Amino acid sequence: MRNLAAEMYLELLKKTILFEIWLEHEPGATKENRLQGLDWPLIAHSMIGRIRMNNLHMPMNDVIANNVPGAYR
Repeated sequence: MRNLAAEMYLELLKKTILFEIWLEHEPGATKENRLQGLDWPLIAHSMIGRIRMNNLHMPMNDVIANNVPGAYR
């Protein structure tokens, strides 16, 4: 069973790192370009784009699903 709180937190973290939460305040920014990592965000903490960020998210889901012990809990 998936941990909804953890899933929501990781989604919020991704949106924050990619500056997607404030996308409408960035002149010329589009969701499609941000998805593929084709734009240069003015303030974002990462420029890898949503697709690559989702690739980082998959192992995190595995860690949570398998209850892997670690310092993150």
